[in-house]
This record gives sequence, structure tokens and C-alpha cells, in this order.
Amino acid sequence: MTVGDIVASTDIGAYIGQYVELHPEGKELFGLCPFHHEDTPSFSVTPEKNQWYCFGCHKGGNILTFIAQYHKVKSAEAVKILCDYAGVSKDSLSGAQLNAILRSMRPKPFSTKKSTYIPLRDDVMEQYENNPEKLKVWVDEGIHPTVLENHQVRYDPADNRIVYPIVDMDGRIVAVCGRTLNPNYKKEKDRRGKPIRKYSYYQHIGTMDLLYGLYENLEYIQEKRQVIVFEGAKSVMKAESYGYDNVVALQTSHINPNQAKLLIRLQCDIVMALDSDVDLRNAPQIQLLQRYANVYWARNFRHLLGEKMAPVDAGKEVWEEIFANKIKLN
Repeated sequence: MTVGDIVASTDIGAYIGQYVELHPEGKELFGLCPFHHEDTPSFSVTPEKNQWYCFGCHKGGNILTFIAQYHKVKSAEAVKILCDYAGVSKDSLSGAQLNAILRSMRPKPFSTKKSTYIPLRDDVMEQYENNPEKLKVWVDEGIHPTVLENHQVRYDPADNRIVYPIVDMDGRIVAVCGRTLNPNYKKEKDRRGKPIRKYSYYQHIGTMDLLYGLYENLEYIQEKRQVIVFEGAKSVMKAESYGYDNVVALQTSHINPNQAKLLIRLQCDIVMALDSDVDLRNAPQIQLLQRYANVYWARNFRHLLGEKMAPVDAGKEVWEEIFANKIKLN
């Protein structure tokens, strides 16, 4: 059974009826929308099509999108809630099946630009190990196991790397990035006799015109009207573990023009939270961002971090103090 089968076989009217008082009108069910205040019912459920839609706030989707929005959970957790309701084990679903349905739930791209990357197979991450013992090093650093699972973080035994997918704005995996677990990587060579890089892309990525986490977290960014920008994917995962979902990463220490354009398109406040050794004051792309948005700097002003540490590396309390004392760049 696939997630699609579960969605198709679940009575959407019965599920939503647990939370919204619905009344039949022809082939549809109507009630007061649970997502905005209204006195006249504009929230409709069409069981025949397994869809819901509100004519007032213009939200809509299938049973999974309702679960995600009503319970305020991420897509992967919505799938678990649906599986529990339907009496099906989520573990019985393949990674490819799960990825396909999660893609269908997430927000549509805010840019119509065609991706310059060649997508990989949906199940590309299944070739790597879901190895809790190896992933424990990231859990010990503050990343919750659920966040690791949501980001499809795995272990590559061939290269002794923790690996995770990079997705484009259509939710398609376009590359796999790996972080070595070799503590002596600066001195040793890999199995091919080449220097070991701390981070390595398994596919040619070229000029980065993506923001890690943007596809997954777009709805939270738009809801909060704010985006927090980190350097690396690990920082995104740590921030999410602390309860911050409006986050993305550059995958480097400097914004390139393509990434700047993506941030401008978000039309929201931008909080730069790069590593403690990065000085933003004269960065040309920052000056560009300031022309279109309020730009803030969550900087290590109080010396709470060691050199080259990310703002989230010293724990939630330190991060929240740094975030609370961010300054606006003028």
C-alpha cells in the first residue's frame, strides 16, 4: 500500500468532521473554516475528489494538507498522523513513495524559473544506511532524530560520511551532500587516494542557486514574514530542533547573486546568522538585500561562541540570546 492508496481510501469528510461541523449541500460538505474567522460557512469538502477548499482564505488541498495545517505539523508528521488514523504502519512505506507524496503537499515554487539541475531518482537516499549509531554524533550535537528523518539524513559507509539530499524548488533531489566523520580528514586521504574534504557533493552542483531548506520551510517563512539564513545544513537542522522552522542555509559563507535574488523574492525580513568569523558589513550582496528588505545580523557580539562556530552550535539558550540581540543593518 502506498501513501496515495491511504489518502484515496480514507474518508476525508469523516476525518475533517472530527474538527469542523460539516453540513451536506449536494455533493459537498460545508462548514465554518478552521483557519480564519468567519460567520458564514465558506469551507467546503468534496469527498468525491478527496479535496477541501475555503472560498474565504483560499486554502485547500487533500486530507494530508488539512492534517498538516490543522495540527500545525510538518508534512512527514502529517503522514504519520494519517497512517495512525488509517491503522497503517508508516514504516511499511518506501522512501520513494513517501517522498512523492510529501512533494505533492509542500508549497508551490514562488519562482517559475526552470531548475538548472538534473533531478536524481526519488529513492536515491535508500542506497545509504539509516544507521542510528553513526548518526548519533549529530544527535549529540543537538539535532533531534525526527529532524534527521525529515531531512532524510543517512550514513554512507563507503566514504564514512553522513549524507543528506539537496532539493530544488520543485522538491526534486538534485544532489547528495556528505560530511566526513573522519576526525583526521585534514591529514589523511580517502579510499581513492585523494585529500578528504570536510563537505563533498556527490554530484556536480556548479554555482549554487538554491537555498538549503527553502523548499521544505517556505510556508513557515511566508507565515512569519521572516527568514533566518545560516551557512550550513546542520545549522538548519539544529534550529529546527530548537523550534525555528523559518530557516535556510547558503551551504557556504557568502551569498552569491542567485541566492540573493531568492531571498529578495521572499519579500520578508532577512536575519543573517552566519558563523562567528564572518563579517557582513561590507558584503556586496548584503547591500543589495538592504535595498529590498529589512536585513538583520544575529552576530556573536557578546562572545558566546568560539571561533568559526555557528550561532546554533552552543545550544538553544545561547542561540536565543544571539537571536534576541540581532541588530538591523543600515
